[in-house]
Amino acid sequence: MNFFSIPVYSVKIGFLFVIVILTLTVIPGASSLWYEKLHTNITVKTGDWSHPRSKGYWCHALSLSICGCGNGQGNNTAFPTYSQLTSYLQDIGNRSNVFTFDGTDFENVKTAMHILQCCNTGCNAWNHNSMEDKLKAQLLAVWLNVASGYGDGYLLDLGNTTKLSGEDIVALSENAIINHDTASYESLKNICEEYNTRWD
Repeated sequence: MNFFSIPVYSVKIGFLFVIVILTLTVIPGASSLWYEKLHTNITVKTGDWSHPRSKGYWCHALSLSICGCGNGQGNNTAFPTYSQLTSYLQDIGNRSNVFTFDGTDFENVKTAMHILQCCNTGCNAWNHNSMEDKLKAQLLAVWLNVASGYGDGYLLDLGNTTKLSGEDIVALSENAIINHDTASYESLKNICEEYNTRWD
């Protein structure tokens, strides 16, 4: 066969083969480059549900628990179970100077929904228009964050070197309600609401 009749691509493949052989034999360690092991670390972060939650969250959790579509089942695992919620309410009833939960579990849940101003059962008839009612609604949400442990370790920074825990906010708010310090209701309602929603 005439040398010039060899196809050009055959010559190119031949040169490539020679270069690969020379690389593997002449350059020390080059062959290991073809067998390099890859190590990868993967970090998975899940949603953090253990921070203070809003009044709306607690309304939703309570309403799900009594309709039977919550209780931590199916897609509602982000919410406390009925038994957990009723336990929180009993704890609040035992420790609070403002709220009393001494009925049946079902009655306590309905009472809590009434205080929180949950609107799925006739909230217009409840007529929660006073600032005291609004303060109590946000205060109960703070209490639920304290009783559930969702508020553990969270401090509300008011920007003037004052940092308040959920327990601090509960004490201030309940003291104002017991002493009928109506002038502070709105500011305390706002502090409660800020604590409940700051980390949402």
